[in-house]
Formats: sequence, C-alpha cells, structure tokens
Amino acid sequence: MDGLQKIKDNNLKKVVAQTQTEDLGTITELDARDKQIENLEGIQYLSNLRKINLGRNKIKDIAPIAELSNLTGVFLERNSIQDISALKKLKTLPALNLSNNNLSNIDCFTDQHKITWLNLSNNAIRKVANLAYCKFLTTLNLSGNLIEEINEFKAHRKLRHFIVADNNIKGTIKIQSMQRLRSLDSSKNRISELQFEELHSNLESLDVSTNLISELQFLDRTPNLTSFIASDNPLNTISKVAQLNQLRILYLWHTGIKNVDGIENLKNLEELGIADNDIESISKLKDLKNLKLLLTGGNHKISNKEIEVLKTVVEEDFRSPNWKEL
Repeated sequence: MDGLQKIKDNNLKKVVAQTQTEDLGTITELDARDKQIENLEGIQYLSNLRKINLGRNKIKDIAPIAELSNLTGVFLERNSIQDISALKKLKTLPALNLSNNNLSNIDCFTDQHKITWLNLSNNAIRKVANLAYCKFLTTLNLSGNLIEEINEFKAHRKLRHFIVADNNIKGTIKIQSMQRLRSLDSSKNRISELQFEELHSNLESLDVSTNLISELQFLDRTPNLTSFIASDNPLNTISKVAQLNQLRILYLWHTGIKNVDGIENLKNLEELGIADNDIESISKLKDLKNLKLLLTGGNHKISNKEIEVLKTVVEEDFRSPNWKEL
C-alpha cells in the first residue's frame, strides 16, 4: 500500500492495511476502536477520510487530525486526550465524540464552527460559555463535568437535545427561548428552580431528578411533555403534573409526596414510578388503562385491597410496596 510507512503506530498501521486499499488518499472511513493505538502520526495522509472511529484507545495527541478537512464524524471517546486545540481548524466538522477523556479546556470552539452533534461528557470541563456561540448545535452532551453555569444557552435557537446531568450547577436555570428544544436532562445537580420565560411546546422529555427543586411551576410552560422525571427532589406538591395530558412516563421517587391526586387524569400514562414516598392511597390509579409499569415500593401505608385491584390493571409490571421482600 502506497504511503503505509508514513503511519508510525503499528496498531494503526494494521487497521489501515486491513482496508486493502492501494492509496491512503482513497480511504473514506476507518474503524479503529479498541486497538491499543497511541500515536496518530501519519493519519493525515488519509486525505479523503470522512468518518473515523478511534474510541477506546490510548491516544493523547490529536494534532494530525487537524489536516483532515473532509471529516464529517470523529469519535475519540475513552482515550487520554487533554489538548484539543487542533480542532480549531476543523470548522466544518459536524459530529464529534470526546467523552471520557481528560479535557478541561474547550476554548478551541468558536462561532465559526459548524458542529451540530457534540459529546463532551465525563471530562473535567468547568466553562462552556463559548459553546453557546456554536449556532448549529442540535445535540450537546455535557454530563459528568464540573460545570456551574449554563444560562448562556438560554436562547440557543437550534439545540434540540441538551444534557447537563451530573455537574455542579446550582440555583436557578433560566431558559428564555429555546424553541426547538425537545429534551433536557439536568439531573444530579443542585438546582433549586427552573424557569421557562416562554412557552416551550416542542419540549417532550424533561429530567430534573436529584436536585433541590420544591416547586413545579415551570410545567405551565412545558405542556407537551411525554416524559417527566423529578425523583429525588423535596417537592411540596405535584398538582402541576396533572395538566400534562400527553405524559407517558412519570417518575416521582423519593420526593416526599403523600398522595397521587391528579395523576389519574393522565390517561396516556404508561410508566409510573412513585416508590419511596409516604403515599397512603393509590386507588384512583385504577382508571389509568394504558399503565404498563407501576412502581410503588416503600409506600407501606397502601392497603392490600388497593394493591390487589391495581394488579389487575397494570399490564406488564406492578411492584407493590413490599416487592423486595417477596
């Protein structure tokens, strides 16, 4: 193969050789996952490469990738990368996975980048304000970092899927106008309040579990949710949940609620998790004819009579208050 000797890493060289291509410049896709690759020197000679998967290797330096201007998908998850300044040149790259690396600085991204799908989860990133200027982003995963502030994204026009779970975000999240947003995961933070300044009718999935939220007024601005997860919050009331008539999935584990009033009106509900609360009665839930999964573990005040009735209603999986003991 012409040019193969230019590739320094023997493991990468083997992967390239397996393509059985005579010219490095004709290779458009390369799958080199989990091959013990450490050095990318020479990969720049695969000049027409469009998609490359280098996940689960031992890569630290990605500088050679900067010369591959035709790339449309780069997957570098689970490596040992600290410096991504080489990405400054790849302004037209649409998809990038850098999850599970050693990143702390992502300043290379600017408003000139046309990145649309970006996974930076499980790194050590603190500041992400510059990503708010990447106006073509539609999916952004920032979970498992050290981020404290995300309000810079409050008016992002194209974001559809936004994941900021398991960070250090506290206080109030303000969302002004993210009209294309379909899913938001802000679980495992220290958020006390969520504010939507406008109606967000496209939002379908919202996860605010494991935070410090006590009020659910924000649900007035998210009428079309099909999935709402608010477990592990000190909720004062769940009355606002009753207005979410599109809801199919609802989890309210360990929230301190004492009743399920209003949930019986959610006729499309298929999954309901209300375990580890202080609920005394679930009799009204018998009217939920589409319910396939009901989790009530830990609510020991619910009568056996009500449990027997619900067993006949729930189609697939009903876990009673003492199901672990059975």
